[in-house]
Amino acid sequence: MKHITTLIASIAWITSVSLIQGQIVGDYNFEGGSFANTQGSGGTLNVQGNAATTASPFTNDTSFSGSGALSGGSNGLLHTANTGSAFTSNTFTIEALFTYQDANDVLASVFNSGSNSISWLFGTRGSASTEGVGLWFAYSTDGTSGGRTDLYATSGAFGSMVNGNEYYVALSVDMADTSSSGINFFVQDVTTSGNSLNSLGVAHTDTSLLTSNAGTNFVIGDIDNAVGSAATGVNYGGTIDAIRYTGSQLDSSQLLIAVPEPSTYALLILGFGALVLLRKQSVKNG
Repeated sequence: MKHITTLIASIAWITSVSLIQGQIVGDYNFEGGSFANTQGSGGTLNVQGNAATTASPFTNDTSFSGSGALSGGSNGLLHTANTGSAFTSNTFTIEALFTYQDANDVLASVFNSGSNSISWLFGTRGSASTEGVGLWFAYSTDGTSGGRTDLYATSGAFGSMVNGNEYYVALSVDMADTSSSGINFFVQDVTTSGNSLNSLGVAHTDTSLLTSNAGTNFVIGDIDNAVGSAATGVNYGGTIDAIRYTGSQLDSSQLLIAVPEPSTYALLILGFGALVLLRKQSVKNG
């Protein structure tokens, strides 16, 4: 019975990972200095300003060690066309590994410079803000400032964010769910191993994002009206180790921070195969 239970759990986990992979639109980890998308339909990132890849800063937590990261700097950002509204869904999750700067920064966004219309942005708020230090999600139902809503997860909800520390953050969204389960912020300080993942659910009143004008670009490090022009003043000048956009609302067990590295995943698959053989042998022996 113990083997059967383990087998069922393994099947459920592998199935869950497979489903997530099928819903990923963009997975940018900058490994080997590449701006390519490793999964999904999103395109390769284009460089704007002085954005460049650097050695990965995430060396203290082995789960996120790597060989590439985006270094933004002044007017440094990356962007790719939002073809077919791939990065504009009313149900999605955006994740990032980055170095906190204690400032008002945009990590990722969809914003149309041609019509000056916003779909959404995800970033941080600094100590100078009346909202306090923490995470920031802004969205619009019609693309205008009048239809824009700003939501925050401040430090009081999950502890202080420290300037210079490395963080995993995520925003999971289901606009149709207006309860506190509809929008969830996640944050974990990964500067040292052993820190836990904290979360905060925020209620909202709108049921949809701007989708009629999905935006010309998916942008990492700023908003789209900075593409081809000067930075907006909310551009992120620090280091981003990874960005992933998934077209579904993920729970805490499905986030990057909870998913094993590829090598570990391969070992789990091998273990799954061994369990199948073990089960077959058990049945054969009666």
